[in-house]
Amino acid sequence: MGCLLPLLAIPAGLSALAIGLFLVSAIPDPNSPVTASNAARLKSGMPYDEVVAIVGDPAPPSFDGDDQARFCRHGSDTCSWSPCPLCDNRLFLTFERGVLVAKRSEGL
Repeated sequence: MGCLLPLLAIPAGLSALAIGLFLVSAIPDPNSPVTASNAARLKSGMPYDEVVAIVGDPAPPSFDGDDQARFCRHGSDTCSWSPCPLCDNRLFLTFERGVLVAKRSEGL
């Protein structure tokens, strides 16, 4: 039975690692450009590329594979920015034909 004990501990160790990585991904990046002060710099009428120069690229594509940056750069859509993958702090920017028309933030 003593030989099986290390084998039984492996799944628990992997679970702990997964939980740890999950929790770390919810910590805001202190170097993230997604801040309240940068959000205040964004003005209606700014083209998508100017917005990205201030707050960086939007959050990664959604789980269904939509590339929100493509829609916001060329079409009309609302994209979201966040200082970390699992943060509740978010910046939502709405573009029409690649031009900023509205902004809203949560927790910034």
